Amino acid sequence: MKTRWIRLCLALFPGLIGLGVVAQEAVLDPRTGAAARRILDRSDKVIIAGFRVAFRPEVAVGRDDAGMKARLPGVSGGDFQRITEEAYRDFRMQLEQLGVAVLGIDVLKASRSYRDLALTPSIENQPHDTAREDGGGNRTAKVYAPRELPLFFGHFDDGNIGGAAEDLSNWRALNELSIETKAVVLVPTLVVEFGAAGPGAGSRITLVAGQSNVAVFHARVRLAGEVAHFHLEGNLEVTGSSGAWREIASGKNTSPRLTVDPVAFSELSLQGLKSFNRAAGAFIAAK
Repeated sequence: MKTRWIRLCLALFPGLIGLGVVAQEAVLDPRTGAAARRILDRSDKVIIAGFRVAFRPEVAVGRDDAGMKARLPGVSGGDFQRITEEAYRDFRMQLEQLGVAVLGIDVLKASRSYRDLALTPSIENQPHDTAREDGGGNRTAKVYAPRELPLFFGHFDDGNIGGAAEDLSNWRALNELSIETKAVVLVPTLVVEFGAAGPGAGSRITLVAGQSNVAVFHARVRLAGEVAHFHLEGNLEVTGSSGAWREIASGKNTSPRLTVDPVAFSELSLQGLKSFNRAAGAFIAAK
């Protein structure tokens, strides 16, 4: 018990080691945690069936919805995929370091229920685009999954990433996976948004509250399984120098144009994603 508590502290407060500084950390919403806690307590094993990172590709220029919109420049599909892969690896690592029994990808892909999942096509340069699902608007997002895990959606998903409210097939498949493996099924979803306050001001990357969550599933009977979510309580903003404004000449005039450093964008995005992973890992591990 003492060893596990030490691991938990190290995961929650990594800044205490070496630098002596604690950065802003993700905080989970206690109102949504109670139902998820009851489900997690039903098994000492978990299996990660999916892991989704949704990137908002439009830049919010300004502090409110009245601001201009611009496409996020300079960040490629490969960059988004690499961020997703590292966030997924970090999530698994957090759980394993905290002593959580995490079933391997081989167990997932050998299960009968895996073959029952209705998958959504998604590759690095053609991710799932919610604009094709809802006509765009303010809910546009590009959703990525790590290469070793399938991308799928269900009635349990927030509509902003493409959940189908009427389709219960994937919920039934995840129930079956829980029965087959005798484990709690985990499906994290993280929503990343980039914002730029305008020329002369800084940029920010935000992990979006509410929509960033972990869905947990457990079932004893395929048609009667339970699902709950625990959510990020408030927006987690990571400020830094990932975006910059430059004056671009056009004829006799100049106008400000936003440029984004993909390396800095990746680093700052991962700060937010890993902060959520630490909070989620600690919540899952706490028995």
